[in-house]
Amino acid sequence: MGAYWQVHAQYRLGAVLWIVNGFVTPLILMIIWLVVNQSQPLTLSSTEIVTYYLMSIIVVRLTQTWLAEDLINLIKDGRLSFFLIRPFSVVHDLLAKDQALRLVRLISLLPFVLIFLSLFSSAFQLILTPTRLGLFFSALILGYCLNFCLQMIVGISTFWLEDAYGTFMLLILITDILSGLLIPLRLMPAWLANLSLLLPFYALVGFPVDLLTGTIDPRLILPYLFVTVFWLIVMFVGVKLIYSQALKKYTAVGI
Repeated sequence: MGAYWQVHAQYRLGAVLWIVNGFVTPLILMIIWLVVNQSQPLTLSSTEIVTYYLMSIIVVRLTQTWLAEDLINLIKDGRLSFFLIRPFSVVHDLLAKDQALRLVRLISLLPFVLIFLSLFSSAFQLILTPTRLGLFFSALILGYCLNFCLQMIVGISTFWLEDAYGTFMLLILITDILSGLLIPLRLMPAWLANLSLLLPFYALVGFPVDLLTGTIDPRLILPYLFVTVFWLIVMFVGVKLIYSQALKKYTAVGI
């Protein structure tokens, strides 16, 4: 991880631009919903809308990962072979790279967070009890692990799919919609909200944010934690099985 930290630290400007870009969409959506709320009251107050979208900017940076793209390139370029003769797997390398990149970006994110907290401190509405904070950090860890597994599965699919990048972009689209990044759960149509609660994507953004902002029905917290753990187990087992089959296919063709 130390080596990757040094590499990514050289591209601090890129990290800053990435962060600025990540602010644009949530802020635009926040303004749109605030305008709608003025003309037609929603199930979320203006304070809750502001808090939700500002917190989503932070949460998505903690649970987001793009390792599927790295894995797709490793497989397509044939560089995966280097990891088959090393004492550690490609999974460990991707994880170390991802954590180093995350650390650089979080350091770059800190000034922006402090600025927005000072500008919108009066509009923030958070539940900071020990129980909620514990649930929030647990949800963050589960969300990241889920996203890691999802990205691994998409990356490994390169062994069978001609257009793995298309699958990667489809995953991003589905995640943006069902995670609550674009639309908070309480503003979704009922059928879409119910679907989100049955799938793992809500755990990536909306669930941690709703825990801290109090915009989730307390009766849904424990059931969705079980849903999240269930999907994490399924995804973890899926990664193990699919990766083992992929390696057999990889070595069978003599690459």
